[in-house]
Amino acid sequence: MRNYLLALAICWVAAATSAQGPTPETNRCTNELSWWITRKIDSAMLKNDIPALSVGIIHEGKVLLAKGYGVHRRGSTIKASENSIYQIASDTKKMTGIVAKHLAMEGKLDLDAPIVNILGEALKKDARERLKQITTRQLLQHTSGLPYRELTMKRKDGEPMTVPYTEEDLINDLNIVTLKSTPDATFGYSNFGYAVAGYVLEKASGVAYGDLLHNYIANTYGMPNTTTSLSTEQQQQLVTPYTKEDRTVPTKAFIMGKLTAAGGVYSTIEDLSQLMLQQLQAYRTYDVNAPSNPLVLHKNPFEKKDGYGFGMGKKVFTTGIQLGHGGDMDGFASGYVFSPEHQSGVILLTSSGGSWVGELEKELFNKLTDRKYTASKAP
Repeated sequence: MRNYLLALAICWVAAATSAQGPTPETNRCTNELSWWITRKIDSAMLKNDIPALSVGIIHEGKVLLAKGYGVHRRGSTIKASENSIYQIASDTKKMTGIVAKHLAMEGKLDLDAPIVNILGEALKKDARERLKQITTRQLLQHTSGLPYRELTMKRKDGEPMTVPYTEEDLINDLNIVTLKSTPDATFGYSNFGYAVAGYVLEKASGVAYGDLLHNYIANTYGMPNTTTSLSTEQQQQLVTPYTKEDRTVPTKAFIMGKLTAAGGVYSTIEDLSQLMLQQLQAYRTYDVNAPSNPLVLHKNPFEKKDGYGFGMGKKVFTTGIQLGHGGDMDGFASGYVFSPEHQSGVILLTSSGGSWVGELEKELFNKLTDRKYTASKAP
């Protein structure tokens, strides 16, 4: 215990003097942190019998770790890596939010205009009246009043989605849906709302969601393996998902159709690490008086109040603000969380989800932020 406390004290002093450049002590502390993280990952995979997990760790504005653990498929010799591809489930929502901000900044989308103005005659008269108060901003912030799920179900819980949710399904559902609350009155998480948001983006721009993702995410932020449709080569990089009820039973990626904007995007740890680095920079340099950056997904990002932006939640702790989103789709699961104050974050992509993903994410994130927070208090 005495040796551990001595090592910790050395790390505190090293962190306090790190502005002068890396020292043997700071390198030692980084190595110790990497060792601790690897031990936690190995333990979580063993305890939960996880086939594949890819992890990205951003520490003090730099990539500390971008690595895969396990194999693409049980019995396979193909090891998971930073370039293994996973479906990222509801972490897709921040992608949809970023695209929306790009379109708004280009003048192609009015976030505060009623969505019925864009959807037009596709909706019946009574539906237009019922939905007339809903805006794209409300869809993206989960305050539209729309229910959690679409009405036309194309899958059963616990099974993969193999039949896509179509444009006709979406319009039919909007024509008969009953709002759960008055628009803008309360927060109500809605996958259906994000499906509608994705459709609104398509109608406003005249471009399919997959192409919007390619143009405004993959090309803009250097994320070549972030997509809605896998090439032949990318299919070879796709990890096999397994049910979280029995991790020996393989399942499939979801074919989501118009629900893709809510949870159907594919990506890698390499791509998401690049995005997080750029988001950290965007939040770090945020200026309330400057033009908005599409990667800043909250109206008042540093307000000391919990909330939800355009596809990204915000929680306030004594150690700083935590921003992020995760996802779980009865197979693939994801975690994406970062702290602007600490310039640190955690990304998890796995082939079998469950509560363990959130537990590991929290443990890793707390280690990163508490470590830096403690160091900042050192004399």
